[in-house]
Amino acid sequence: MGILGYINLIAYSVVSAFEMVLVIYCVSSWIIRDPFNKFMQALKVIINPVVEPVRSILNRFEFFRNSPIDFSVLIVFILCSILISLLR
Repeated sequence: MGILGYINLIAYSVVSAFEMVLVIYCVSSWIIRDPFNKFMQALKVIINPVVEPVRSILNRFEFFRNSPIDFSVLIVFILCSILISLLR
């Protein structure tokens, strides 16, 4: 395996781990309702730099702005899945 193989493996691992953090965040947000919970705050620190740009784009549309569901996390998850399949 050459250097590009190792870079591909590292990128695949990072994106896969981030995808798992997204899943953990989504499931935890249904269970843990306290916004000041330290576990939820730690997850937000990890996912917000990626999710916030998507959220700001979606907030331009009234449907997404008024929706009770946060579609930005779903879109980031789909993009991660696409990226993982490209890295395989």
